[in-house]
Parts: sequence; C-alpha cells; structure tokens
Amino acid sequence: MGTKQIGTRPGPIVEIEGTRIPAPARESLGWRVRVTTLWIALTVGMVAATVLALVEPGILEDVMAGEVEGEKITDAFTLMFAAFFLVPLVMAFLTLVLPNTANRWANGIIAAVLTVMNAMDIAGHVSDGSFGGEALMMVGVIVAGLAIVWYAWRGRVGVRGP
Repeated sequence: MGTKQIGTRPGPIVEIEGTRIPAPARESLGWRVRVTTLWIALTVGMVAATVLALVEPGILEDVMAGEVEGEKITDAFTLMFAAFFLVPLVMAFLTLVLPNTANRWANGIIAAVLTVMNAMDIAGHVSDGSFGGEALMMVGVIVAGLAIVWYAWRGRVGVRGP
C-alpha cells in the first residue's frame, strides 16, 4: 500500500498500489469516499430508527391491521417508504461516479431535502411526547445529512474529478 510521487507536471501524480492518480483527483476521491460513507451511515441510521419504532408497544398490531401512524398501508405508501431508503443508497453510488459540479449540487440538494424531512419527522414525534431510541437515531441521521450538505457546500471549486 505504498504511495510515491511520480512527477510534478502539470500537477503531482501519486501512485497508489500501481495506479497513477493526479493529486487533484486524489483529493476528489477522498471527498467522494467521505460523502459516500455518510450516505451509508444515514441509511443504516434510518433502518435502525425504523426497527426501533417497530418494537414500541402497539406498533406491530397497528402494522398488522394495515396502518402506520394513522395512515393506511397501500402500494403507494410502501413505494414511498422504499424510495426513502433507496435514494440515499443511490446517492452513495452516484457520489463516486458523477462529475464534481453535478456531484456537489446533487449531494447538497438531496441531503438538504432528506434532512428537512427527517427533522420534521422527529419534531412530530417530540411534539407527541415521545423521544426514545427512534428519535435518537434520527438525530444521528440528521447530523449525517447536515455533514453531507456541509461537504457539498464547502467543496473546492478548482478540483476536477474523474
């Protein structure tokens, strides 16, 4: 796992395990890996919050009766629920492959929207008087979303990615 600098024109090139990577692309790759990791952490946090919500007394009976938080479980409901988990996973992949400008815009906008939605969800639960494990996991999800927005917003303009 050795790294060595190969040259300095037009920019430094680093060799990592036999692959030559220009320094600006290496910086972009580091940013991409950090943001991808945050997307995965956000998704895992949402799954954990869902599991914690399901173990609260009475929730499974409501689900078996076809309702979640007063809403009927329909095909549209399950599609929306699936999309809520699928979007961050797709973003984890897209973060690795999109060009930098599109990458930063997509990450910033989608993370901001999901963070606002999650904040509204937690606010609703807190207003109902419940702040348990689900709410604590959602705080972690919100922090991950805010970190993604921060990385997208503070991105260096001059860095070019693959």
